Amino acid sequence: MNVIQMFKISLAIIFVNLAVLSYSGLALAKLQPNSKTSIKGINTPIQIQIATSILDDNKLERGIYLFNIHCALDSCSLERISLNECAKDKEGKSSFSPSVYTWTSWAGFLEATLSGNILELVVFQGTHHQSPARMILNLDFSDAHSIQLKSFKATGFIDFRKWPEKDLRIEYTPLRGNQFKQLDCPVFLPGITLNGSE
Repeated sequence: MNVIQMFKISLAIIFVNLAVLSYSGLALAKLQPNSKTSIKGINTPIQIQIATSILDDNKLERGIYLFNIHCALDSCSLERISLNECAKDKEGKSSFSPSVYTWTSWAGFLEATLSGNILELVVFQGTHHQSPARMILNLDFSDAHSIQLKSFKATGFIDFRKWPEKDLRIEYTPLRGNQFKQLDCPVFLPGITLNGSE
């Protein structure tokens, strides 16, 4: 094998490697969500916390749900903390286990659009933008240091306590005014068993 042939082989190897790198970069770009396209109209940080209940559950007997919304730097996140979802175990003891769900724009599970004072969130509860839920918030920006929430509506959230046996959707409604609530059952705290004892 002469020098010219070795040079041609080296060029071919370099070309193949560049082609593979280009294809890999393109594939990765397609897989990663574009946070800038999923966040529209939000130019200032938004931090909102609101306590909600399931629609028509005025006594908060079916659960209490805290939503935390945070938007900044071309990204948004939504967190839902579930409390007071009381259920009985095999021994008839009633308790609840807190649960937390988080959706983020950078992972492709949340889209946010601010139009005037209306913030709309589209929450994808499944992969590939499946099972969307929607939240519409009317915000008051008159105090830049403390954004106020004037109205709130959340629809289309899956009831994971009954899913997948039943595909039921939940609508959340905000609590009216600040409230104090004594929970209806204790928190279940899972531990470990040592030496055969609880």
